[in-house]
Formats: sequence, structure tokens, C-alpha cells
Amino acid sequence: LVFCVLYALHCVLHVSSSFSVLVLARAVSGVATAILFSSFEAWLISEHSSRFAKCSLAETFALQTQGNALAAVASGLVAQGAVHIGGYGAPMAVA
Repeated sequence: LVFCVLYALHCVLHVSSSFSVLVLARAVSGVATAILFSSFEAWLISEHSSRFAKCSLAETFALQTQGNALAAVASGLVAQGAVHIGGYGAPMAVA
């Protein structure tokens, strides 16, 4: 529920054209995303031995980290293109 409240706050803040409000919106979104990912990682660690016995936990996290890095690079490129087209608020709307 905390994730939902924080992300709803982010959505309200990201429609602003003020750069400082947009930065605040991204910070709130970052906290919400950290809460979302940490709950998944806690589940993965607790269930790994029974569901993913063929590969090690380190390999699973390595694959997850590489996937997150590729997604971050792609998101950055899309966001930069959105800034050129629609200004500072456009990447927030694309997200």
C-alpha cells in the first residue's frame, strides 16, 4: 500500500512544469520503486531453493542486474528523446 500511495503522489507531482517539483516527483518515485523491488528480492531469496534449484542465487541476481542495466540505458535514451520533443516534463509523462 505504501508503494501505491507514493506512486500516486509521484503521478500528481509529475504534471508540474517546475523543475524542482519534477525532481521531487522522481525522488518519491525512486523510494516507491525501491520498496517494490525490495519486496520482490526478499521473496526471491526465500523461495529460491524450492523453485529455482538448478541455478545459483548469485546467477539469478547477476541476470537481474544486467537486465535492469539494459532497461535503464534504454529508458535514458527514450527520456532524452522526449526532452528534445516536449521539454523537461515530457519524460515524466512518458514514464
